[in-house]
Amino acid sequence: MSESMVATAEEISGNPFRAVLAVSEALVSSTVYEEVMANVAAVVGMAMSVWAVGISSYVAERDICIFEAWWCEGGNTQEDIDYIGTVAELRERPDLRTILDRPGVHVESIADRALPAKDREEMTKWGVKTSVDAALRVGDEVIGLLGLEEKRFVRDFTPVELDLFEKLCELTAIGIHNAMLFRRQQERARHLVSLTAIGHAFGSSADEQSLFDEIVHGAAEALGAPRAIVYEFDVATDMLTPRAIYQRDYDADYDTVGVAETVEGALGDRMLLTGGRPVVEHVSDPDLSADERATLERWGEKTALTVPIAFRGEALGVLMLIWSDRERQIAGDDLGLASGIAGLAAMALRSARLRSPSGDAGTLNGGAS
Repeated sequence: MSESMVATAEEISGNPFRAVLAVSEALVSSTVYEEVMANVAAVVGMAMSVWAVGISSYVAERDICIFEAWWCEGGNTQEDIDYIGTVAELRERPDLRTILDRPGVHVESIADRALPAKDREEMTKWGVKTSVDAALRVGDEVIGLLGLEEKRFVRDFTPVELDLFEKLCELTAIGIHNAMLFRRQQERARHLVSLTAIGHAFGSSADEQSLFDEIVHGAAEALGAPRAIVYEFDVATDMLTPRAIYQRDYDADYDTVGVAETVEGALGDRMLLTGGRPVVEHVSDPDLSADERATLERWGEKTALTVPIAFRGEALGVLMLIWSDRERQIAGDDLGLASGIAGLAAMALRSARLRSPSGDAGTLNGGAS
């Protein structure tokens, strides 16, 4: 929890008014979405005097829950931290589906003889004695899930405590919804700055490579991706060549500017080059082909956005953005921006080919002709 949040467990535990106030403070404690989630989880945990609190967001388009934050009275372990960003497919988690679909608070106790066998098995596996969960709703929209865990003993939550939990859920839902909207506003501002920088590069770059470097850097910054690549396609050799690579805090180094590789080797699926539309791949997607999943897993990638680069129907290459830390949910605005940047890349590739002696691909950077 951030240092600016001075509320303690002693101050808010058993004090509903102070607990609600503390959650309100947590919701405005930072402009960083992840920090807000962590702070809210901590305050809810102290207010409810439980062992642990988890917050998940819900993505209706993919019918998944994403684990966003975790607080534990004993302190988060590295395993807890690494679990942040984990995706749960709702079709594989009927327990989560029940909570999200049913209004109100869902309480389970290991002491309940009527507890379903599968739920008992899961609680025993993790040492949970009592759990309390509820969907986070804004109007009729479900945006997430807030859950409490008690591992120290079987706990009977009183009606007053459950009423407080419901109030905290309502407040948290509104705050998280607003944090999401604010994050989108920040992303739009970042989009504009990045597009302006790329546009400036078209008029001021002294050489072609500087322009391609600015394109991948601008794309990565605009979409918050740690890695971005512009590949050029050579129809004569049926190969893709990285023309520019941007990477931030990225261990894998499997591409080299100017070194060509097969379309399947670079993308895993030729349709990503020829399909004519942006494609988002998440490693958790159940519909991924074996080759596509193998390509993502091989390099530890969680999400890849691939945008064809084309000019008048001619495939010139692809723009690829990669997230390796966690799965990134790509909104419609993101796809539009990425397509716009791919259009600028098409202009750059087309211009480079027209200026080359042969007018063919594979001449930039002394490339692989």
